[in-house]
Amino acid sequence: MVDAVNNNNRNTVIAASGLGLGAVAGGAYGYTKSLLKDNAPTDAFVRSYVKNDAKAKIDEAKNAIYGDAFKDADVAALKKELKDNATKYGLAEVKADADGNGAKTLDEVIEEFAKDTDKDSLKEKMSKAAGDTKSAEFKNADDMLNLKKAAEGLADDADEAARTAFVKNNAELLGVAEADVENVGKKTVAELKQMADDATKPLADAKANILAQFDNGKLKTLPENADEAAKAAFKAVKDAASNAKLWAGAKWAGIGAATLGAASYLYAKMTDKA
Repeated sequence: MVDAVNNNNRNTVIAASGLGLGAVAGGAYGYTKSLLKDNAPTDAFVRSYVKNDAKAKIDEAKNAIYGDAFKDADVAALKKELKDNATKYGLAEVKADADGNGAKTLDEVIEEFAKDTDKDSLKEKMSKAAGDTKSAEFKNADDMLNLKKAAEGLADDADEAARTAFVKNNAELLGVAEADVENVGKKTVAELKQMADDATKPLADAKANILAQFDNGKLKTLPENADEAAKAAFKAVKDAASNAKLWAGAKWAGIGAATLGAASYLYAKMTDKA
């Protein structure tokens, strides 16, 4: 009788384990479905595209110094590049403090930046500086998506307290200083939503760039005579699609693994005769 009960329990748990495996398989199948929803890219797709785009531009800025233009450049030529494109490397004249101290000309800043470096180590320093400067230009994709959702959730008749809370919670992305939060919170809901639209413009741009590569819900075929810009755009969307699928697949696989793990635990407990 006891064995019969154990056999029934074992069958039940094996079935549960099968459900766990099914969840993994179902997840692997499910995430390959279209990355467009209602003729718009899913959040996962947009997130991946924005992150890939930012990384590509940062890498481009970092690697430019190693390109043909500076292949044979000496320290003097590199210093000229620093002066001609100071903003690219995050360099600028230093303003004097309240007591009139600490001021530095751009030439002095560059000399300090290049101090104790040969051409190779200066290139390395310039590459990192260019990457750091470019990196600072980009907004976090997840933060922008959260701001967009928060703006969509802000009721048209939201009172000043709700509007102020919205501004406070999203002050950094909206470009609002802490001291100005209450004042900006007095703006109308329409004005605040416009601020959110402006702050999340990279998302809108990403969607437009993604959709340009699709036709009737399917990724277009890259023409054989496509120029470099077209190839880059196609690759950016294709890579983003691949990464978005992998992200979704990992999520589903995680859920499946959790289900399978729970089933395995139950099986061990229910078949333990100790």
